[in-house]
Amino acid sequence: MATKTKKRKKITPPTRKEIEALKAVRHGGDVLDYGMARTLRGLQKRGLGDLVDIGPREEEYNGREQLPYFGAITTVKGLKAIRASSKAVNNG
Repeated sequence: MATKTKKRKKITPPTRKEIEALKAVRHGGDVLDYGMARTLRGLQKRGLGDLVDIGPREEEYNGREQLPYFGAITTVKGLKAIRASSKAVNNG
């Protein structure tokens, strides 16, 4: 019986937009911006979820304020990706 091998998706490095989102949550915080929320969730979909930890919101909000989509913080791997992208920009 032949076994099927699963094709691995090639994981590409984070885009400039994704790097900017990682920089924005470098110290952690609540994500209020829809575009940033999509970008950070997109990292997870593309297999780069280890660059950012996404969890419950950080602060308590009353019903009058805009509620955040989630809380997020850049991981150590995410910080390395930020540094690598800045080195590539400086060297390229």
